[in-house]
Formats: sequence, C-alpha cells, structure tokens
Amino acid sequence: MLIVSACLVFATPAPALVAFMPIAKPWTMSLALNDLLFTQGKDNLAGLVGEVYACPSEDIDTLPALAAATSLKTAAVDIVCKAGKKFNRIYFTDETAIYTPKTIGERDGKGRESKVMGRYPALGTALADFVRQYQNTPSVIIFRLAATGKLYMIGVSQLDIATTELSLAIPAYFEEAEGSSGDKRESQTGTTIGWRYAGSHDAVEYAGDVPLVAA
Repeated sequence: MLIVSACLVFATPAPALVAFMPIAKPWTMSLALNDLLFTQGKDNLAGLVGEVYACPSEDIDTLPALAAATSLKTAAVDIVCKAGKKFNRIYFTDETAIYTPKTIGERDGKGRESKVMGRYPALGTALADFVRQYQNTPSVIIFRLAATGKLYMIGVSQLDIATTELSLAIPAYFEEAEGSSGDKRESQTGTTIGWRYAGSHDAVEYAGDVPLVAA
C-alpha cells in the first residue's frame, strides 16, 4: 500500500524584508465635532410657512459666502441675480408644504438628500405654464421653516468643507408635479409640486433677503 503524506508550508517574510513593510498609521478625525443638544420648553412648530421661492441657477450672478466654514449658515448678504432676473414666488396651501432631509449613499460614500414639496390648490394654465418652465430647469429653492422662522435654501453647495464658498454646481431639480381635479364636490383639487437636491449636506440657512424684484 502506498501512503502519501501531505504537509503545509507557511512562508515567512525574510528578516530583511520585514523591516521595510509599511506600518498602518491610526486614522484621525480632521474636524472638530459638535454636540447635538435640545433646549426644553421652546417653540418647535412643524412645517413650512409663507411662500416658497425658486430661481433658475443660471439666473443667479453671485451667492453669499458662509459666515464660517464650520457651519451651514450664510453671512447676512443677499443673493444677486443677473440683470432682469429674480426669484419666483410659489403659493402652497397651509400645512401641506414639507422639507424632508435624509441620508443617502453607501458606506464611505454617504450624502444627504433634501426635498421641498407642497400642494398648489388649483389646476389650469398658470400652473401648467409654471411646471413646463421649471420641470427641466436646474434651480435654487428657498423656503422658511415654521420652527425657526428662518430661510433655508437647496441647490447651493459647500463643495470644500474647509472654505466658506458656496457653489451652484449641484442644483435642485424639479421632482414632481402630480395633480388631480378631484371627483367629489368635497374632494381637494390641485397639484403637489416638489424639488430634490442631493449633495453632502442639508439645506443652507440663508441670512439675506430674497430678490423678488428684477434688477
């Protein structure tokens, strides 16, 4: 009978080579991290209030910078539109407008998606014209949170977390315009309109005034 014996051989790096093998360095966070606290007893209303404002990205001449690179809030400087351009006003039925930020992406590549949506309470030519003009138009959208009374905008990005510069490179895109005439007399008529922005952060707090009159 023939018996075959097997053995395993493990290779060991030569001593001369071990000295030159790279040693992994510990990973360190390059940014200071903030606490996340909440003040009890303060007002904290849900929803959006007032009108929503939209402007094609190409109609904007200059954006304000952030007040500090470490926070998503602009300095108290107005957006400047190009000559003859301005933001458009959009009416939404009260308690239908909503801002929804959420995390998107895979591990090591996470980002943030923000949507601004609300219900316009009618159908007709004015709505149809507006939708046709904006449905393929990269835009900047400004809205006001009821909880803070402050303005926020999507469609602008802090591309470099180390600087205060804001960019129009990632605009907000028209996401939805779903309408209905309703069927019963008590049914609601109108159209839900919305925009979507996807980048590395949520909406930017805007400390300026919205340009509603063409320059």
